[in-house]
Amino acid sequence: HRGRILMLLHVSARDGFDENGELDCCSRCGVALPDHSLVTLLDHRYCAPCKADFLLHLAQGTEEDTQRDRWILRKRAVAKILDVYFALLLYGALASLVTVLGENSLFHAIAGVVSFLAYGATAIYMTADFGGTPGKLVMHLEVVDSEGKWIRRKTSLVRFLVEIGGGLLLGLSYLVSMTNRNGKALQDFAVGTSVVRKAPR
Repeated sequence: HRGRILMLLHVSARDGFDENGELDCCSRCGVALPDHSLVTLLDHRYCAPCKADFLLHLAQGTEEDTQRDRWILRKRAVAKILDVYFALLLYGALASLVTVLGENSLFHAIAGVVSFLAYGATAIYMTADFGGTPGKLVMHLEVVDSEGKWIRRKTSLVRFLVEIGGGLLLGLSYLVSMTNRNGKALQDFAVGTSVVRKAPR
């Protein structure tokens, strides 16, 4: 407040608040000031102290942004658990089928490979054509590019491969998501995507 008071005194002494001068209000604090003493940021008018506060919040993220990012991180964690459960269901179904052929470790290995490929194909296809894996869609999340659009299948393939590679490295892909404010995982940085709340389409 001290900075705002000093600025008001300075403007008052310099301009005298001429009645014929144009006045405008700061969008943040509401103080009426000469138009030339305000700056425009993102279609809003700010006085000098409020400008500094606005830029600081923009750089650090507001409390609302922080809560949103934490919400998405929690939702992503639950979505991943659901996806793993879905993959295990596929493996269980195939393992039950190959058991009919006999208790052979090779058959079970083949079932594991086939179920992984089936899950991968499903994740790649659904992320490109529906916005997310089964787990993400259940949790009302979607994967979008820098323009807010769903990604192409080629991009979805690269994203999936990076996710699997990072997952094999002791969960590196998701450890990365805890080190940045936007909660982006390794695969998001690799292809320029973000996981956001699913929007009506």
